[in-house]
Amino acid sequence: MSFTVNLGTSIGQVRILVGDDQEGKGPLPDGANFSDDQIGFFLSQEDNDPGRAAALTCENLATRYSVLVDIAIGPRRESLSQAAKAFREQAVEMRDKYGGGSEGVISVGLIRVDGYSDDKPADQVEQTGSDYSAGDFKYIRP
Repeated sequence: MSFTVNLGTSIGQVRILVGDDQEGKGPLPDGANFSDDQIGFFLSQEDNDPGRAAALTCENLATRYSVLVDIAIGPRRESLSQAAKAFREQAVEMRDKYGGGSEGVISVGLIRVDGYSDDKPADQVEQTGSDYSAGDFKYIRP
């Protein structure tokens, strides 16, 4: 497994952003580091943008920690679910800062516009061109 930390490279920049810059003290659940190939994959998925790749790395870490359970043995506790939550929050912050992710696709509900809707009376559904709106919901046709 290749491990390099050179801040002049995109891989090194991703490592520093996610705290994966000390060999043998990585962020993975077993304490391992991501390989250069794994970080290279995250970069390729995010158009070689280190900030966006760091967000994807945090999303990956959240997924890895989410399958683990909290452990309590006597007075010792490990709250691994909290690690998943922290990585998810970090990913959201990085997405806000650097962009990327699943932009542009949001589902907020279904509005029936055929006059038989139980949610909104037909006279409360407005049509503007090919767009419909009712209350707080708006549907814009692609």
